[in-house]
Amino acid sequence: KKDFDSAKMSLKSLASLTTADLELDRIKLANLLNVSSKLREQTLKQQLKDLRDNPTMILETLILMFFWFCVGLFFFGFNFGWEQIFPNIYLGYLMAGVGELLSMIFIISVIELIGRRRAHIAGFAGAMISFLLAIPEVELGGQWTLESIFCLIGFMFVSGCFSGVYLWTGELAPTSHQGIVFCACSSLARFGSF
Repeated sequence: KKDFDSAKMSLKSLASLTTADLELDRIKLANLLNVSSKLREQTLKQQLKDLRDNPTMILETLILMFFWFCVGLFFFGFNFGWEQIFPNIYLGYLMAGVGELLSMIFIISVIELIGRRRAHIAGFAGAMISFLLAIPEVELGGQWTLESIFCLIGFMFVSGCFSGVYLWTGELAPTSHQGIVFCACSSLARFGSF
């Protein structure tokens, strides 16, 4: 009874924010707790059967697993070498943190502007090119080298890819299967990080 009263109060406050003319006294609230918990209780066997019966979901999950593997491979390839890339370890991690923050802010705009697929292609291509350009040992003056500059740029591309693929996984997987899809993708990302 108490939960229903608080639900009606919430509806009243929401209705006051809108221009909708709702007659809240005539609305009957159903107890959806039992119904929703039964709908959510899907066993792993049922989820795997749904995956088997839906080839599009299998294909999307496999593609996402590959993306997560690549992101894990690139991300940890860049992330575990800052003490070797920069003479000052604190400067390296500070620059990596700023780069990661900037990339996570800008990836939403990039995805909105050019679309998910193109954003991921650009992110992975940028990371790959940054890896290649970081190979030569060229001093740029002071503590900066070509390796340090392009590792930071590559790290920004990979961080953006991680944010994008994380969002994409949540949108592609059905709600009832998000747990198993995120688990499989995250597991493959762990393998990529080795």
